[in-house]
Amino acid sequence: MLFSRILHSIFLSCFFCIFVFAQNVIKPKELYKPTQDEVVDAEYGIVIYNKLVPCMGGDSIRYNKVGYNAQSWQEDYYASGKLLHRGFYIDGQIKVFKNYWENGNLERELIAVDNLRCKLLTYYPNGQMRSEVMYYEGMEIKQKDFFENGSIELDEEIDKKEGFIIKRIINYSDSKPKVVMELIDKKLKLYSYKEYYENGNVKEEGNLNYRKDMNDYVKNGVWKFYDEQGNLVKSVNYVNNEEQKN
Repeated sequence: MLFSRILHSIFLSCFFCIFVFAQNVIKPKELYKPTQDEVVDAEYGIVIYNKLVPCMGGDSIRYNKVGYNAQSWQEDYYASGKLLHRGFYIDGQIKVFKNYWENGNLERELIAVDNLRCKLLTYYPNGQMRSEVMYYEGMEIKQKDFFENGSIELDEEIDKKEGFIIKRIINYSDSKPKVVMELIDKKLKLYSYKEYYENGNVKEEGNLNYRKDMNDYVKNGVWKFYDEQGNLVKSVNYVNNEEQKN
């Protein structure tokens, strides 16, 4: 599965390079126009333009047909003639844009909030909201992902200065919590953590610490583990993810 994603990512990168380069040497009406399958990543959608967006961390440049950095509004189309992308460019990089599914529904849109922040909204092909992400100087600081039924799958917030998690809530499709991780002591980078079974009962609970030197969240203190009926199965004492033997 991972290997197939890598191959798909390489294909999209190569396609994008060809697509952008083609605009430098071929007249617009002769540009290669892709099918939807060629530009849509199965997991993330139409991401080939993300690398042209500075506020999302992109550093690539788009060129016009005579070799200069693209300026003002640019549009790209599917092989069917349907609109794929419309974005406003300054010196070859995107400031705002919209991508479209081939059925005409909006796939994603980038909204500039200020000089440091932007918001990316993505949608399922049926028009239902898929995600809402806030970026700060190229880093994701807030993210909400949605199931196709409209319920929230992920609600996450990141500290914009140091990059550690402030909260992470993952839900089942029926809106019941699956994982709840919340910062309870910012100075100590201490978190409460609970994971739940689908029936709503707690599966495990304890505290985590963020270790910047490891770039990881480690178990510390007593953790409790339960069966699906809510009965305590065991308690384990951890120090930096290592189980301590009595």
